[in-house]
Amino acid sequence: AFAGGINTEFKQLITGAFGIPLDFINGSVAYTSNYKELKATIYEQTINPQTNTIIEAFNNHFKQFDNGIYSIQYKPYQYQSLDDKV
Repeated sequence: AFAGGINTEFKQLITGAFGIPLDFINGSVAYTSNYKELKATIYEQTINPQTNTIIEAFNNHFKQFDNGIYSIQYKPYQYQSLDDKV
């Protein structure tokens, strides 16, 4: 851990690289509805695409050993309604 925590500039650098708003990390989202929308956006625009990229790389790598018989499957998390977004 860093003495005194991580400064805001460093947090912005990290969150910006992954497309995650700084308010989400700081826990300063003003309203629950904003939090729900923000969480959905993070899943849809950051977590799911990044996960798919990693899984595709693993599958391509291991295809050389098993001719594509086995693969990792990932079903992206989908929100059904705003109430599900908490």
